[in-house]
This record gives sequence, structure tokens and C-alpha cells, in this order.
Amino acid sequence: MTDYKVLNIDPIEALCLDRPSTYGVERVFPDGRKFVYCYTAITTFLKGCVACLTFTGGGTIGQNPRATVPATTTGIVHKWGICCEDVTAAGGIWVQTFGHCDFARVDGTTDTTVGMPLQAVNTGYALITDGASTVTADTIAFAETVETDTLTAQGNATYGAADNTVFLLDRWAALG
Repeated sequence: MTDYKVLNIDPIEALCLDRPSTYGVERVFPDGRKFVYCYTAITTFLKGCVACLTFTGGGTIGQNPRATVPATTTGIVHKWGICCEDVTAAGGIWVQTFGHCDFARVDGTTDTTVGMPLQAVNTGYALITDGASTVTADTIAFAETVETDTLTAQGNATYGAADNTVFLLDRWAALG
């Protein structure tokens, strides 16, 4: 792993410079934050988007885990996290799964307040607190600081600025 102290850059930026030769590599920062290097075929992920981690690899061997847009899969349990970087082509992406994350996208029809439970939404790119399209009761994070106002355009990656601090629970949960 890249030594970010030597590079004098943000540890998340340094992490994103590290490109392991295989997917599934995990990194744990000294403060306990956990990250996993995933394959993604999604070309519209932005830093701060919520990602559903699947471990089926699709039809291709070696593409486990896969970071995908949340989708209703009743009864199938997935791991959840926040994308650490923008991607514009299929390939590797770092996803944070546990600990304080200060770049999460949060959306909802009600203002989010500190301590609110946050969930994934079917086909959505942001964590949400409520809304007609909420399809899971499983909390995957808690809001710690929230800097966005009410946003009602759920499911759009451009809404919910990547400036919210959440605590990720390293949860396995079903969406649906």
C-alpha cells in the first residue's frame, strides 16, 4: 500500500493510487476504517456514491467482489459501502465499508440530521433517510454531520454532494 505520509497527500487519495493486481484486497487504516478493492462495470460511479458489493463475479472469474448500483434482490444479502473515487470505465474501484467516511452522498425528502440511520435505495447513488423509493429497512450507516439540504431527486448521482460524514457499519444487509 502506498505510504501517504511520504507523499504528503490525503490518505484516501493515496489509497486510490494503489492498484492491486487482484480484486478483493482489503486495507485497514490505523483508525479502523476498512476498504476493499472491487471490480466494477459501472461507469457512472462518483466519489461518495453508495455501492452494493456482490461476490458472484457475474460470468467472469476473478471479478469478485463487484461494486454495483443498489438493486432489489429480496432475500439476498450484500455488503455495502461508499465509493472512494470517480470511475469512468470498467475496472477497479476502492470502496469504504467501515468507519468514519467524510465524503458520502446523502439524499432524502426530509432534512437529514445527526444520528439518523441511512439506507440504500433501489437504483440510487446516495444514502437516504426516507422517501417513496426506500426499499430496505436495513441501516448501513449513521449520519454524523450533514451539510446538504433536502434533496428530492433520488437516484441521480449528481444529487447529494460528497461532503457528508457518516459512520459505516460494515453491514451485510438485503435490499428488497
